[in-house]
Amino acid sequence: MKQTEGIHSGFSGLLSDSRTYIAAILVCGLLFLGYVFSVYGFLPGVAAALLPLGLALAILGIQRPKWAFYAFFILNYVIMGAGRYTMGGSFPFGVVVDAFIAYLAVILVLHRIFFNDPAEEKTGSLNGFTLVSFIWLLYAFFQLFNPAGMVSAWAASFRGVAFYMFAVAFTAPLFIKRFRDFETLLVIWSVLTVFAVSKALIQKYIGFDDAELYWLFVLGGQVTHVIGYGVRYFSFFTDAANFGAAMAMAMTVFSICAIFVGKKWLKIWFIAVALLAFYGMALSGTRAALAVPFVGFSMLVFLSKKAKLILTFSVLLLLLFCFLKFTYIGHGNAMIRRMRTAFDTNDPSMVIRYENQAKLKVYMADKPFGVGLGLSGVKAKRYTGENYLSSIPTDSWFVMLWVETGVAGLLLNIAILLYIMGFGAFQVLFRIRNNLLRGLNIALIAGCSGMIVASYANEILGQFPNGIIIYTSMAMIFLSPKFDRELAAKEAAGETAENRDEQ
Repeated sequence: MKQTEGIHSGFSGLLSDSRTYIAAILVCGLLFLGYVFSVYGFLPGVAAALLPLGLALAILGIQRPKWAFYAFFILNYVIMGAGRYTMGGSFPFGVVVDAFIAYLAVILVLHRIFFNDPAEEKTGSLNGFTLVSFIWLLYAFFQLFNPAGMVSAWAASFRGVAFYMFAVAFTAPLFIKRFRDFETLLVIWSVLTVFAVSKALIQKYIGFDDAELYWLFVLGGQVTHVIGYGVRYFSFFTDAANFGAAMAMAMTVFSICAIFVGKKWLKIWFIAVALLAFYGMALSGTRAALAVPFVGFSMLVFLSKKAKLILTFSVLLLLLFCFLKFTYIGHGNAMIRRMRTAFDTNDPSMVIRYENQAKLKVYMADKPFGVGLGLSGVKAKRYTGENYLSSIPTDSWFVMLWVETGVAGLLLNIAILLYIMGFGAFQVLFRIRNNLLRGLNIALIAGCSGMIVASYANEILGQFPNGIIIYTSMAMIFLSPKFDRELAAKEAAGETAENRDEQ
């Protein structure tokens, strides 16, 4: 009997040991993965291997929703690079982003069910940005009924043109509820920027890997990336223009943030990130990206209301413009020479763009609502084959909108963007009282304004990761009144406590 009891107690002790459970789960998991890899292949095996991570992220997201949005922000930034190494570069990363947006919606519902707090502060998701993005969403949706359009082309373009803007406008305030969450998002963005520049440095000083060489010399990327003046580096982005614009925005935003943040380590970090981003922009050889710092720092001059900043950046902008426009200093450097062509109105590529726009102006004369989403430029060939319109590159976000949504859609989109930037400027100039928050908002307004202007030369707003980064920045701008009230309440509470201690 004692022997039986001893065996029973030993068996019970074995079961009660959590390490035994973990070991058993690991063994079963490895056996399951081995079975999936051997029977169904590599991709299903990878998907099965990521299931535990997905479950952990789901649980963490339900408990702390803001981490789910951070994960979405990171995914948006790196998914283009992941796509280059998967399925021969044809990985449907847009579908993955859509799935993650659906995941965010599920997280919100489950968090509301299990962690509902009646006293929780309003999120502020129903603001002006949500309203205007919804108006744009409706306009883009009704393009489905454009007689000149095609359903398949509309379905492929609708997300990038309108849906992501509305999705970020509506969901971001539901996840980023506190000022410290906003600060965390900025730090995450800065780390991702360093990661992107590091990859470009590897391309320059170590070389391209097999997937990048395949994209360059098999899929045709070398036509625009291995050119007369040298190589245009693209990091893990879709192309150098996309990479250069992202780095230009990061340089503008973090250099301005460094002016206003009080923590010394954060100031030094943002300065370092801005310098690295500037080098990344130069490595990309993207001339249109120069518009971002020029416009961005001009916005700083307009919004700062500080004489020292106004004078310093006015002089710097003037000197930089004169250096690039009227001198040949440093012309032996390929990157400087490439930047200088951005101010050459007789540059061959600029002349071709003007000629293409003149052709489109004639074609679009009787199409006030456009030809339908997805039916402009080279991408239209997959739906219409070779025709007159698909043979004319748009080379611009705004030209693309003009062709696909008509002059009505173009004017509506521009009006929406002007309203967003105008709202941010009004808040900074007249409403926001906290100096740090004012500075961070100036940085975001500067970065977004520069990217909007640069979108005249490239389709920036509709690309990963820039589109979602810009829309997230806009959402933070519209959350600034809420953050300002939060910071004012904390400051008042601190003063009250200090007065109580003195008494």
